[in-house]
Amino acid sequence: MNIKEYYTVMSRIYLNQIILVGFFLIGCLFLFNAVGFPFILKIIFIIVMIILIYFFVKYLYFNFREGSLKYITSDKQIRNENSKELMMMFLPAPSLFIKFFNSNGICEYELRDEGMEPWKWFLPIRIRRRESLSYQLKKRDGTVLVNMNVSQHNGQVEITTPSNQLFIIKLQERKRKMMTFEAGNDMLFIHLTTHKIEVTKNNKNIATIQNGWMPIKWQKYFSSNTPILTFKNEVSEAEQFIIYGLLIFLFVNQFN
Repeated sequence: MNIKEYYTVMSRIYLNQIILVGFFLIGCLFLFNAVGFPFILKIIFIIVMIILIYFFVKYLYFNFREGSLKYITSDKQIRNENSKELMMMFLPAPSLFIKFFNSNGICEYELRDEGMEPWKWFLPIRIRRRESLSYQLKKRDGTVLVNMNVSQHNGQVEITTPSNQLFIIKLQERKRKMMTFEAGNDMLFIHLTTHKIEVTKNNKNIATIQNGWMPIKWQKYFSSNTPILTFKNEVSEAEQFIIYGLLIFLFVNQFN
């Protein structure tokens, strides 16, 4: 997937939501015509209209972004791109689903729930949080890099590579602006501020996530508020896998 295809998918999602809410609104109007227009129904009507306007604005935005991009070719660009800097794009889903794009608009990786069935949309949030979730980190060609099993109860992520190499991240302490983890003999810290998240290993910075700024040349493809995941140059592949596992602790509760 490239960023143009991402915008196409998002615009279709919001168009479908507009259609569904529109049908619901028409049904409400028929109901109001039959039973009158009491105060509580006026409140419902206003809420539905606000939702419809929100979906319409989002549809216009993604449709505009998709239409403003020409066809994206990837072969030459991919060889020249540095995957140490990745744009994080969240997709609508019943659980965590992130795509990571290079600055040239090509999707490099995706992190998603392995069991992302549509019926999970209807599960209460508390039930979803009790489940042990299984995530996969995949390359753009679909190759699975690691499997991640998350235990919400134990605050633990088990990361397994296809060669059965195992990494375990254990949440030790959670504060308002800092989270502390243990990974083998190493201590990992996540420092949270308004526009920046820093990941340190044994008091050494290994990655950051920052939004609110974007190089002008990248704004052709991405919003200036898109989160950017940056790995330090000396970070190993194993350390990158651990950082992706930490992203689950950072964002999973927003989606489950």
